[in-house]
Amino acid sequence: MSGRLGNLARGAARRALASRGLRLARLPGPLARRPGAEMRIDLDFALALRTALAKDFYFVQIGAFDGRMFDPIYPWVRAYGWRGLLVEPQPRYFSDLVENYSGADGLDFRRIAVGVRNETKTFYTVADGPGIPAGVGMLASFDRETLLSHRRSIPDLESLLRSEEIECVALNDLLGGVEADHIDLLQIDVEGYDHELIRVLDLERFAPSIVHFEHRHLTPAQHEASIGRLVDHGYRVCLEKDDTLACLPADLSLGEDGAALRRPASG
Repeated sequence: MSGRLGNLARGAARRALASRGLRLARLPGPLARRPGAEMRIDLDFALALRTALAKDFYFVQIGAFDGRMFDPIYPWVRAYGWRGLLVEPQPRYFSDLVENYSGADGLDFRRIAVGVRNETKTFYTVADGPGIPAGVGMLASFDRETLLSHRRSIPDLESLLRSEEIECVALNDLLGGVEADHIDLLQIDVEGYDHELIRVLDLERFAPSIVHFEHRHLTPAQHEASIGRLVDHGYRVCLEKDDTLACLPADLSLGEDGAALRRPASG
């Protein structure tokens, strides 16, 4: 079947499924080969279970931005007093991050970049300007092409790109320095670099109960490699719209006396 005919056939299939409340979705190879590794839950459910189980919940958030905008864990941290490490390299948003968590105890803030090794890398950001959509500062990455993929929504994006050389701390060195016996949640949102961090994450040493990372900017091969590595280390995986959720099976059961918690209000 030619490419054009194939696209038409897929489009017709999608419309037929949509009319019945269904949708056609691509299943990554590791989950197709090992269907028992796929979950049907979301991040809030997994966090509720883990919060009920953990005596002292500890998280690491890489790419924390300002701590509020589109942040999936801010209300949880506020409501349940989690301890954790929040990492954000951009000075203009790092100060907002610290301010937004004002009054919260047990949090460590680091204005650094995280990479696969200790090195200097080129870091790309988007400058503010008239007519620039809110939240454009979230577009920051080691990958210039990832930022340019947003051309349609940001006029003259290429002229707004800025670059600087920035010192990176190796992911495993960062995790090895946290003040916790166990990491309950590793939250990653680094605009297309997520798969590199999953690739080097020492799962034998750290084994976070929950790993949550953005996959929207990854290629299918990069996403599959990330999922495959997590599945090979015993994680069960759930695909969300833009993110991937991975949990260790032992953290999916509350036991006889456990009770799931409600998601806290955003506030």
